[in-house]
Order: sequence, then structure tokens, then C-alpha cells
Amino acid sequence: MNLNDEYKMLREEIIANHKQMNQYFTLVCTSALAILAYIFNNPNNPNIFIGIFVMLVCIAARIKRLLEGNVSISTYMEEFLEPYIDARNWEARTHCSVRGDNVHDINKRSLFMNILIFRTNSPYFLLGIIMYFLYIVVLIQNLSLFNLLSGGIFNTVALLVLLYIASFDANNKGRDKYINFWKEVKNKERAV
Repeated sequence: MNLNDEYKMLREEIIANHKQMNQYFTLVCTSALAILAYIFNNPNNPNIFIGIFVMLVCIAARIKRLLEGNVSISTYMEEFLEPYIDARNWEARTHCSVRGDNVHDINKRSLFMNILIFRTNSPYFLLGIIMYFLYIVVLIQNLSLFNLLSGGIFNTVALLVLLYIASFDANNKGRDKYINFWKEVKNKERAV
């Protein structure tokens, strides 16, 4: 396989991963809305919110894995393929634009871009926060003080922490890690 074919194949894999992430997002939104509709029609069982948290944690962890895979592929392409083909440095330029940087000055970023970069997987965490507050409201409306104090709040806080960990963005800090990894591989190959 020549370098151009390898480049095209890897780009297609990145695009397929992005499509899968979009499908997961649609699934999460649809499921969350269905569960919310059920809860507001049957407010006597607010613990069904736990199902939303579990779903969010699982899908956010999967999205994180897809992002890490894309970053690994992207940095491989940037290091091993782009310098040797007429790819116009798409991966390197995309890396700069995603980070909000000028192609020639990667170290300058605005505070706003730093916040966006930190949480590109944030819709799941933000949805989790919204669900947490709705859960508390439903518990209070049901006067379920026992559930509220006996673990309802603490269980969902624990799930929020898990969701935060699962949704932590692998796209940027991981990118530097993968670039260094691929550079080491390249240097080892040259040494042999």
C-alpha cells in the first residue's frame, strides 16, 4: 500500500469515528428525553434518573476512547505520512485550528479557547449536571426527604464524578503524548 492510500484509509477511519460519535450523541439525547418524559408522567420513582447517569457514563467513556483513537491516528498521519505526500498538512493545520491557534504560533490561545478545548466531550457532563438538578427537584417535590438524605444525592454525585472522569477530553493533552510517542517510534526506526 502506498502512502496516499494509507492516508485516505486513515482519514476514512477518523470520519467513521466522528459519525459514530454523532450517533451516540443522538442516542443520548433521545434516551434522556424519553426518560424525562416518563419521569414527569410518573414522578413517584425519581430514582430512574440513575439510569440516565449510568448511560451517560458508559457512552462518555466510549466517546473518550473514540477521541483517543482519532488522536492517535491523526498524530500518526501528521508524523509519518504528511511530510511525504501532498496532503497540505491537513492534520497539523486541523490541530492548530481546533486549539484556536495560528498555524505559525501554536502557544498563543485565548482563555475562551482553553475552556472549549478542555471540554470538547462536555455535552455528556453538562447533561449529567442538568439531570442531577432535575433529580433533586423531583425528590423535593415528592417530599422524599428520606431518599434525598439516605443516598440519593450522594449516589448521583458519585455518578457525576465518574461522568466527569469518563468525559474528560482526550483530544488535546493526549495529542502531545501521541506526537511524542510517534516521534520516538520514528527515531527508533531511523536508528535501526
